[in-house]
Amino acid sequence: MDTVDGIDRMLVRGGGEVLGFRITDDSMIEAGVLTGDYIFVRKQETADRGDVVVASLGDDELIVGYYYPEQSYVRFQPANSEMAPVLAPKPVMLLGVVIGLYRRM
Repeated sequence: MDTVDGIDRMLVRGGGEVLGFRITDDSMIEAGVLTGDYIFVRKQETADRGDVVVASLGDDELIVGYYYPEQSYVRFQPANSEMAPVLAPKPVMLLGVVIGLYRRM
């Protein structure tokens, strides 16, 4: 996933800081998020179970997926039946919750 600078505030409603990322894989295709799409993320350190989030796994590795905190790890569930979930030991650095999507035609 690549970060995106210069997000037009007209595209995103609500308060708070918003981050932009360009999707570079197929991990969320069954949720309608395709390679090359841009997602908008409300920057926050917490999320509800089942939210679609972006998190940092260290070493410049970012992940987007459904958020499922478990007892000693966090499961990031992709929306791609051909991919396995990612299990990350706690604590995990959440960047925020996905609030929008933009696709160029």
